[in-house]
Amino acid sequence: MDLKRIREKKVPFDVQYQGETVRGECYPGRMTGSKAAAIMGASMGETPGVVSEILPDVIACWDVTCGGEPYPPTPENLLELPVELLTAVAGAIVGGGSPNTKSSSS
Repeated sequence: MDLKRIREKKVPFDVQYQGETVRGECYPGRMTGSKAAAIMGASMGETPGVVSEILPDVIACWDVTCGGEPYPPTPENLLELPVELLTAVAGAIVGGGSPNTKSSSS
């Protein structure tokens, strides 16, 4: 097993949010135990910015736009997303990039 190859493997993800679909690719092999634990802690109200710092390394690309312009998954941009959307994207990635992950707001 080559850990480097696992970390570089891209997997598609889909997230439904308020009738819209976010499609992208992520690197689930980069979601380490410590990163997943940090995200779980953030979802419990600890350090909200943690998720926005972790996800840019894990999201390879996505189709999110703002006013028709690409909206890259930078830490600053992720902090501006609705928290339920950010949580849904993080959940899809922690789940290994499983397609058709749905937010409770769908």
